Amino acid sequence: MEGKMSRTSFLLLMLLPMIGVSILADSGSYSDYLILIDDYSWFYDGSVMNGPVRSNSMLHIRSLTTGRDNDPWFYSLTTALDSIYTILPDTFLIISSTLPHPLETNLWVEPYELMCEGPPWFNLGADSIPFGSDNVNWQSTYYAAVESGLCFTSVASGTRVILESDSIHLRETFDGPVLSYCISDLSEPVVWIDNAPGDDIYIRSIPPDSGSGITVPVTLGCNGNVYIMGDIRYEPLSGGILGLITVNGDIMIADTPLSELWEGIWAIETEKDMLCSGSLLIIDGLFCAENAWEPHPAVDFTMFGSIQLPKYYITVYVGGTNTWGYFIKPDFDQRLFDVSPPFYPTYDTGTGIEEDPAGLNTEPLLRVQGNPFGDYLILNITSDIAVTHDVYLLDLSGRMVRESSIRDTVTLQTGDLPCGTYILLVESPDGIHQSYKVVKL
Repeated sequence: MEGKMSRTSFLLLMLLPMIGVSILADSGSYSDYLILIDDYSWFYDGSVMNGPVRSNSMLHIRSLTTGRDNDPWFYSLTTALDSIYTILPDTFLIISSTLPHPLETNLWVEPYELMCEGPPWFNLGADSIPFGSDNVNWQSTYYAAVESGLCFTSVASGTRVILESDSIHLRETFDGPVLSYCISDLSEPVVWIDNAPGDDIYIRSIPPDSGSGITVPVTLGCNGNVYIMGDIRYEPLSGGILGLITVNGDIMIADTPLSELWEGIWAIETEKDMLCSGSLLIIDGLFCAENAWEPHPAVDFTMFGSIQLPKYYITVYVGGTNTWGYFIKPDFDQRLFDVSPPFYPTYDTGTGIEEDPAGLNTEPLLRVQGNPFGDYLILNITSDIAVTHDVYLLDLSGRMVRESSIRDTVTLQTGDLPCGTYILLVESPDGIHQSYKVVKL
């Protein structure tokens, strides 16, 4: 059976969009999503979203071209609403649809064949994930910084922050002293700038030709606005991974001034193609450009990691062949499938895919030991009724690579499987399904 799709598993996949599905998890991290947005969002021809995308509101997905060559592509797509929205050809009429190819439209949500299988790839009617400072547990991140001695109070608005290798440097004025802190001695370093909601900090990493990029996992949080004043990069082949959190402020691409007193690595440098590495969590604010009319023509702003936010604001203007500002280019850091920045906020609603709430009390609880996994994967299942469940391990193309059954515990031998992400499906005798994302390293 290995490597081939049996009739049973084929029918299972075809039935998934029509049956009750729930994905149970001990917790979820906000960094799990390439884009997690509370407000409406738009995707167009040429969009390639190589990580999970999720919205608590309307997803507008448009294609103005016939055929499928350039249609929007998603690793997975989840919305709290019961439909997606698109536009009818040659009109301004917006329609809703529950299909990845709405009838009489140009839109094919790609990869279409995978999206047709429904959850976990094309998920409608999911739970909303909370936003807002009263709903997101950012305090756990704050207290981790307090415990580590890296919670800074009385930091002046306008302070500039440099991330270099395993250190963080702070400077309040252009001619003031530089305060440096090594964070490599901490297993999970968290830094918090306990400033006022209206205060600003500016952040970048050391340019590659001047020193080392970020080499350690670190989360940096604050209460106010964050201005990205230059590239934020990881040192290649290092363990660098960044979480960047603001509770009450915005995250903005800083405008390069015509002149300023700051020099060298402390100066703002944003009128070029940019790379921002990290997982960005904006709890109450916006993501935008401080001045979307510069540079001209527009440049690319590659966001390597993930972003979670209430809503976007303007980063680019387009008029005919003229462009200004920044084209945002999301690029999911594949490590975020199985790790998060230190003490990054989590939510406790699982993935929220819940199309049959009445059946949840009787569903088995699946737990996975060794995720990420290597040569084997151990599954434990807890159920009110001692019955046998069927287990299927699928690759991302939907091909079944392992099949087994489980009553309480089973071990899947996976040594010969390629590294990558897989979906584990468990089917109960009464047709209730659970799915779980697992990663082989």
